[in-house]
Amino acid sequence: MKKSSSLRQQIKVLYNRFKLVYIGYITLLFLYVVVIILLKLKVIPEGAFEISFAASLLEDLIFFGILGLVTLYLSVRKPDEEDFHLRVTSLANGKKVTQQAHKYLSEAIRSILAYNEKLEIKIKIKEVNLRERYIFIHVEQYQLMTNMCRDIRYSVKTMGVTIEPGKFIDKSGGQVTLLHIIDEGNPQNSQYIIDGDPYDISEEKRSFNVPKQDYLIAEDNQINWRLCYRIYGSLFDKLEEKISTNWLLIPLQYFTQRLNLEVTNDTDTDISICVAGIEPNQVHHRLKKKNPYTFAREVYFEKGNNLAIFFYDEINDNERDS
Repeated sequence: MKKSSSLRQQIKVLYNRFKLVYIGYITLLFLYVVVIILLKLKVIPEGAFEISFAASLLEDLIFFGILGLVTLYLSVRKPDEEDFHLRVTSLANGKKVTQQAHKYLSEAIRSILAYNEKLEIKIKIKEVNLRERYIFIHVEQYQLMTNMCRDIRYSVKTMGVTIEPGKFIDKSGGQVTLLHIIDEGNPQNSQYIIDGDPYDISEEKRSFNVPKQDYLIAEDNQINWRLCYRIYGSLFDKLEEKISTNWLLIPLQYFTQRLNLEVTNDTDTDISICVAGIEPNQVHHRLKKKNPYTFAREVYFEKGNNLAIFFYDEINDNERDS
């Protein structure tokens, strides 16, 4: 099916580029047919020369026509096989477009030629303390990034990571247990930033931060980005409608095609969550031990959006003291 589509595309390119040649060739064939008809109707005297000329003309038309078409097919490249700069400049084909404008367009397109084919986030609530109003959660994040081009490398410039706990218990905010960037096509290019010894987040080191860095994804390649951490967060008395730093924020730094989100409660205490950023309206869910919240769908999230989760539980003073 893919080969058939590629063949149709190449034929379309040949037609568009050499339309005048085809028109001229068809015109010659039409004239040949007219001559044959005139000979049959004896409008033109039928002699040895006329018959010989018509036969020779037909042989030449067939031979050079087939030879020309084969040569064109083998020599003309499809649009996706052209140099990247040519592909870009063909989009902005206005007569008044300057070289600087083409350069800007080329850089702008390069910056979006990778996307999250899939983003999986699993959040497990491991502890709920109603008296002290905090929760302890484990987060696993898996991200499959794809380079859209097979002839240029993509430079990832926004792979920075910042993790800040919402609360500190006994001077501890949690730990970052794993951070890997796995190169599918070139394992030697993989990075194991945290592998083995966890990074402790404490009141002295209040956040975990990996500065933004360049990372090249090879042509027609993918990378797996894996992050695991466990942190303390605040448990609020009531829902805070406006998204703020009190929410668990997971930025979507790239266009994301599919999101798989799962939030489970491994404790015996029921709490509520509010999820924003993946539906037109905020989603509220009462999180029981065997009633997880799941979202698995092909929904196209634009770059710069935030997935936000708020943990809360509306209780009275008697329940809080129990």
